[in-house]
Amino acid sequence: TDAAGPASASSKVPGLVVTLPGQAAVRARLASSSCRFDTRTRQASGTARIDQGRITQAGHRTIALPAMAPPNTRIVVPGVAVIMLNHRFTGGRGTLTVQALRIRLLSHHQKLVLATSVCAAANLAPSPGLGGPALRLTLGGLGLLLLGGLAFLLSRRRRAGEG
Repeated sequence: TDAAGPASASSKVPGLVVTLPGQAAVRARLASSSCRFDTRTRQASGTARIDQGRITQAGHRTIALPAMAPPNTRIVVPGVAVIMLNHRFTGGRGTLTVQALRIRLLSHHQKLVLATSVCAAANLAPSPGLGGPALRLTLGGLGLLLLGGLAFLLSRRRRAGEG
């Protein structure tokens, strides 16, 4: 489930199961990320969460994933994958990207990214109103329309009174 607003974004992946090579898997009840752009400070912030996450691999112990991992927490599954929890990076214009889970397979050079939220600088200032010549033209046009409507009504009344 993804959602976005003028200054925020979020992504949720419920019931996550990722099958990896070497009889390994990543599972979680929920993987989620969110970010928000603060228009006062002009800064973006974000969070990522993995609920009941774990990595399993045949013949190895299960690795429990922290629910609120620090940014860019790296877990290596030997010979299989490098897994990044709460992967974050900032783009050139202050765009913050938060990925709850980023999996890079070692043998296939493939990447899988789950629950990604991106927040960019938002300009939520109200648009300027009409001013100067545009305002005068608009008011003048409304005035002409009003005068024309009144003239039409008066002429209809005059004709109705003559008949």
